[in-house]
Amino acid sequence: MERSDPQKVLHGGPDEFMAASLAARVGEGKDKVSLELWELGMRHLSLAALPLLCILGTFGFACEALAGEAEAWAALQRGGMVVIMRHASAPGPEQGREGDPSGFVLEDCATQRNLSEHGREQATRLGEAMRAHHIVFARVMSSPWCRAKDTAILMNLGPSLELNRFLYNIGEHEAGAGEVNKSMPDPRMAIMHIHGIIRSWPGPGNLMLVSHGRTIAAVLYGPHSRSPEQAAAYVLEPTEGNKTGFTEIGSIPPPGGSHN
Repeated sequence: MERSDPQKVLHGGPDEFMAASLAARVGEGKDKVSLELWELGMRHLSLAALPLLCILGTFGFACEALAGEAEAWAALQRGGMVVIMRHASAPGPEQGREGDPSGFVLEDCATQRNLSEHGREQATRLGEAMRAHHIVFARVMSSPWCRAKDTAILMNLGPSLELNRFLYNIGEHEAGAGEVNKSMPDPRMAIMHIHGIIRSWPGPGNLMLVSHGRTIAAVLYGPHSRSPEQAAAYVLEPTEGNKTGFTEIGSIPPPGGSHN
C-alpha cells in the first residue's frame, strides 16, 4: 500500500503537510491493518481530532510523532523559539561518510558536498510549510558551508542570511574539510557558543540556525551522539538555569522523508 507523500499534499495546507509527514514516518514493520486505519484517518480526519484518537489508542504507534510535531508548530507560532536544523539532503562523497571530498575549499562550492535535487526541494518545501503555518523569523544564521547556506537561502524565511563560523561541521578532522577546520573554533568552544546563542535569544520572533549533523547532535545531546536526519528541524525554547540553555519542544521531520 502506497503511503502518503508530504511533497504531494503540502500545498493543501498545514494540516495536510503534517499528516503526510507523520504517515511517512510510520515504521515498515507496523501491522498492515493499523497502517490502513492510519491512512484512512489521514484522508478523512482533521488533525484536530487526532489527539482524541491517541487517547483512545487508535493510532498509538504514531502519537509520539504527532505530539512532537504539533508542539513544535504551536511553539513557533507563539514565537521566541530557536530552530536548529541540519542542512537538507546532500549526498556524501563516500558511503557512510558525513564529511566533504578531498580538496575542500570553503570559498568554492564545487569542491564541497552540495544539495541534491531532493535536498533543494526539501529546503523549498520546508520554507513553504513555515509560511503556511504563519511562522515569523527575526534572524537566520547558517554555517558557511555551501550546503547549509543554500538550505537557508532556499527556505526564503525573510531576514538576510548571516554566516556564523561557530555553526561549522565539527565532525571533520582529517580528510575533506579537516584542514579548514583547524582554523575554526575549538569544537567544545563552538558548542558552548551555540548554547549561548540559544539561551540569549530574546524573541519575540524566532531564530533559525542551519548547521551540520554532528554539530547539532553535540548541541542537543552531547559529544558522540548520533547525527539527526538531513533536513530535520528541532524547536528549542530558551531556558535560563540549565546547562544547555534550552528545552527541546519538538521536531519537524524532513519534508518528503530522509534520503540519508
